[in-house]
Amino acid sequence: MGIDMDRIFESIVARLFGEQSPAFIEAFGERIKRVYLNKGEVLYHQGEPGDGMHILVTGRLQVRIAGEAKGTGKVVAQLGPGEAVGESALFTGRGRAATLVRCGTAPWGFSNVKISRP
Repeated sequence: MGIDMDRIFESIVARLFGEQSPAFIEAFGERIKRVYLNKGEVLYHQGEPGDGMHILVTGRLQVRIAGEAKGTGKVVAQLGPGEAVGESALFTGRGRAATLVRCGTAPWGFSNVKISRP
């Protein structure tokens, strides 16, 4: 049984923006790019510039904050489907506040949509 990414996407759009017309969903969908990560791959590195935000569709992300000494740091959260990430850096122009790493063992990996600054 496959994952119906379109239905998941439509559900997330409805949760973020309320019920919308098919035309809105189609227009919004044209402005996004799907991104797939495997376990352990990094979506953002702490401090890098923010040129877009992402909405998680499937999978989980681990949020890591670097420590003062090299190689130190801690996991401060895990995020799942429907959560938006990267919006703070996108809107403020500051660097990414944390490193986000794909975690978990879902067989379909991780998918999210990227919304870029126009």
